[in-house]
Order: sequence, then structure tokens, then C-alpha cells
Amino acid sequence: MAASPKAVIEAVKGNAFVTREGRTEKLSAGDYLYDFDEVFSEVGSQVTFADYYDHKYHMSGSGYVSILNKIIELKGGYLWVQTQQPSASHFHIQTVNATAAYSRGEFIISYDQDSGKTQLLSIDGTHLFSNNENNFLKEEVSAGKFSFVSEKYENGAPRVPTPIGASTYSSVVSLYDGIKPLDKQSDVVEDIARVQLEKTAIPSAGRNIASTPAADSSSAGTVIILKKTPMEDREDKLKAFYKNQISSMEKKYKKVPKKFKPDYSTKSEVAIKVYRVPSSSSRVPASVDSKTQKKAARMPASMTELNPQVEISNDAFEKSLIDQYKKQMRHSNEINSLIKDLKSYDQDYKQAY
Repeated sequence: MAASPKAVIEAVKGNAFVTREGRTEKLSAGDYLYDFDEVFSEVGSQVTFADYYDHKYHMSGSGYVSILNKIIELKGGYLWVQTQQPSASHFHIQTVNATAAYSRGEFIISYDQDSGKTQLLSIDGTHLFSNNENNFLKEEVSAGKFSFVSEKYENGAPRVPTPIGASTYSSVVSLYDGIKPLDKQSDVVEDIARVQLEKTAIPSAGRNIASTPAADSSSAGTVIILKKTPMEDREDKLKAFYKNQISSMEKKYKKVPKKFKPDYSTKSEVAIKVYRVPSSSSRVPASVDSKTQKKAARMPASMTELNPQVEISNDAFEKSLIDQYKKQMRHSNEINSLIKDLKSYDQDYKQAY
């Protein structure tokens, strides 16, 4: 029984999602809903699903419901319920603080998460509207009237059903695109406006006390009070869903870096010019090992040849000056000879030993 579907998606406008066993998936027409599935819609979206008891449910944008057997928990937004055929058993729409029991007709129920207020608008038929914690606090909401349950109003007791105006009814119905009441023979808007203008003097029966049984209470069934659990944020679920979608798309369309490899199979039309190095250049070609080249001996500063850097002219005065300049050495000829011998010995030692 747990694996059997409880409802089926008939239409989806916009984006709607279902959370099942920790996974969030996008919904489309024809998908099945099972027990404990959580369905929520984006802003401006609309979802229509039907159970196997001839009931249709229209969830507006920013709606949030949980699917159970014969019970739908409304956690946020608006839900329009339509019954195709009367049923002997009662079904329930439950919020955190209120429950609507129905066997026929249609109504719109809403729950505001910020204020904790549950509202019920009856379009056709009479529906039992009660407080979850104190089920003796209940009201019967007939067609064209609405009621609400709030902890700030009379300790959570449902408000006495009040006729609703045509403008208010139109604003609520306008939340749905293409959804009309099942009773097409009468104009529901005119009926609601007429009921409001009549101002009937008959006082309302008010709330039933604990000792007074409500109408059809024997067949009303048992209301199951669900344990209050902290509601998960729909935005977190949407972020997780889209994050998974983006991650899968990144893996699918991941760009692989391609390393460039030159191809020499085809010849290009680029001209290649080779220039020959002149033989008189002092540059050593790359093909010649520098180690095989003869290493020139470094001369000390005192052994530098004192060649004149100017051209010698035939002038007797300049010639005499150059001769005297050559004779002005740092060391004597004996010391210079010894320096040359030592340099020669040092080179021989490195090459021979």
C-alpha cells in the first residue's frame, strides 16, 4: 500500500517540484504522487493533481503541500478543492492549526506561514472547519461564506462564518488561471453578492459546545493530528535542485583543455632565409664545442702590451715620447720574465695534471 500512488499530476503551469526520500525532482503532467511526498510550486506557477476518490486539487503559486492517505497537509499557499462525486466518507485538508473536513462540494483553503492564519472559503456545499488542538471548537462553513483560525483570535476558535463580497471572491479566484467552479449553471459571483446584500436577521448558530454533537458527527470520521515539525524552506530545496542540475550540466559540457601540437605533414608557403656568418667574425658557431677552442691566457695588468692607441707619425718629437713611454714599466725585466714563467707553469699544471 505504501508503494501505490495516491494521486497523479494532471497539469503544471510554470515550475513545480516534489521532494521524495530526500531527492527533489521537477514535476510534469502524468507523474504520480505517493505517501509523504512534498509538492511545492514557484511564484506564479500552478499545479493540478487528482486523487483516486474523484477529487481535484489546484495549488496556486508559492504553494506547499504534503500528500497522505485521505489527508493533504497544506503547509503554505492556496489550495482549491473540488469533489466530482459525493462520498460517504470524509476527507481532510489539514494545516498546522486547523482542519477542513469535506465529503462533497468545493472550497478554497489557505495557510499563511508568517502569521499562522488558516482561512476557508466555501464555494459549494457545507464544510466542517475546526481547531486541531481543541476539536470541539468548530464551525460549519456554508456556500458563500468564509472563516479563519488564528491563535491571536479567540484562542484559536474558528471565526463565525461570514458572507464574502464579490470583489474579495474575485481576488481569490484570480490567483488561478483557467479554473472555474464546477456548478456552471449559476453565477457564483452574483450569488455571493446577493447573500451579502440580504443581511439575514437569523443569528448564526455559533460554535458548538462540547456537550452538543455537531451535525453528522457520527460519520465525520477521526481527525488525525499530525505532529508539528519544523517546515523546510522551499527556497533551499529549489537551490539544491538547480545546483544539482548545474553540476550535471558542467560535467556533461565540461571543456577539456587541448594541447597544441604542430603538424608538419603539410608544407607551408612561408619562405625560410638562412644567413651565413662571416669568417672574420669572432663569434663561435653553435656547432663548435667551446671546450675544444684554445683558451687564451689571461695576462696580468702589468703585462699589458703598451701599444700606442694613436698612429705613430714621422715626427721626431712624438717618436721620442713613445720610446720613453714604453720604458716606464711597473716591474723590471727580470720580474716580468719571472711572471711569464709562473703563468706558463700554472697553465701546464692544469693541463698535464
